[in-house]
Amino acid sequence: MTATLQPALVGLDWGTSSLRAYLFDARGDVVERRPRPWGIQALPAGGYPAAFRETVGDCRTRWPGLPVLASGMVGSRQGWREAAYVACPLDVAALAGGILQTETECGRVGIVPGVVQSGPTPDMMRGEEPQVVGAL
Repeated sequence: MTATLQPALVGLDWGTSSLRAYLFDARGDVVERRPRPWGIQALPAGGYPAAFRETVGDCRTRWPGLPVLASGMVGSRQGWREAAYVACPLDVAALAGGILQTETECGRVGIVPGVVQSGPTPDMMRGEEPQVVGAL
């Protein structure tokens, strides 16, 4: 990352098998990628806080107010903190309203909820929805 660039957001795509961190600028462009092999089923010693610190702790030190959003299985019942599903149909405001703001020893992290469509054959997503919203 260049010394003059100010990131606007850290986005964590934290799934079952890996953790992918992205630093975004104010335009929404990815300015840095940090992939790690620490999905929720393969965390380093020290668990979620250690994986978080190792991946983006330097960003938190350099830019203390930098917001962090995490999506994926990190918000599941087996994850760092459970973020309840938001029911479909939904819009961006409903998805944003379901973000679980949580204080951790690593600072504040917003965990994006999954989405669920109820019915005879319920359908759920956890992780893909913020990526779709971001792409739009």
